[in-house]
Amino acid sequence: QTSAELGQPGEEALTMRRIADALRGAVSQQPVDLPLVKRLMRRTLRVRQELMKRASVASVLEDYPALKLPGMMLQDAQLHFGIDIFEAIRDKMPSYQARALLFLEEKEVVLDFEHLIKDDPEKVSLLNLPVAFDEKRAFFFTTEEEVTAKTPIIQVAESRFSIFVDGVEVVCNIETTAEAVGTLMAAYYLFSIEYPAELTHTMEFIEHFFCDLGSGNVTESVKRLARFLKE
Repeated sequence: QTSAELGQPGEEALTMRRIADALRGAVSQQPVDLPLVKRLMRRTLRVRQELMKRASVASVLEDYPALKLPGMMLQDAQLHFGIDIFEAIRDKMPSYQARALLFLEEKEVVLDFEHLIKDDPEKVSLLNLPVAFDEKRAFFFTTEEEVTAKTPIIQVAESRFSIFVDGVEVVCNIETTAEAVGTLMAAYYLFSIEYPAELTHTMEFIEHFFCDLGSGNVTESVKRLARFLKE
């Protein structure tokens, strides 16, 4: 029975508290019942969106620890935008990575993870994307154990990725670079954080090329790279 069906003052808040308690219980179980968690997370989306606008990152995660599970932020973003960001990025990777690496090589800049070009071109082409716009990779990802960045950032560790917001780990154990980049974009939207100037074109490109999102006012540098990739 939903809060709308109950139609009594205070009942919605009580229902949301009960769902939040149920979520914490579900996350504490091993193995985690992901279908149950996803259903409960869908029911709390509107409440969490409001909470994320006014509360600290740490307090949001304290109330809704399920957000830290891989795929949860992407589910929220899909409910918000009507598009699976991860799937959108993954679907375009075959056509993106080879052309993107050619474009990046022309920049004559030492690429991070360059030794992985043959084994993991997805990782090299995505994490070096800021190079295409002469932007700072340090605002996009870090390999440091201690993360202090205020804006959302990808932490790269061995074969796993995490997303940090305001120095707090919000998602962990992400397995692929494409999912990490998609979750990064979701974190910006869900926490209502503006892109830093040092990363604006990079994030705009992800919106435009991979997800067909954003306004019609796409900057020329983003259009140029998109055209190059489609040639």
